[in-house]
Amino acid sequence: MPDSEKPPMLCVGRSPWFDSRFHGEAKRLYEDRMQVCRDICAQCQHKRSCKFTAEQLTVAERTGVWCGVDIGTVQHRRGIDWSNAPPERPQDSY
Repeated sequence: MPDSEKPPMLCVGRSPWFDSRFHGEAKRLYEDRMQVCRDICAQCQHKRSCKFTAEQLTVAERTGVWCGVDIGTVQHRRGIDWSNAPPERPQDSY
């Protein structure tokens, strides 16, 4: 299904939720927020296009949750580890 026929990305309008850890944010609040983001991403039909976009980001731009993965974390500075990304659905396409 072309992206134009899919419902909008579920993160649209919720960008602050998907940001990396805020300065002074308690670890537990951050972890809870990341879980909410992963749950939202797991329901989204735009995983492949989200992943594709995230892979195009420079290291300086890599921040926040993309396709269910917080790519702003230290382990993702050099390359994005998609092992924690939600599984793609067959209808996902670029």
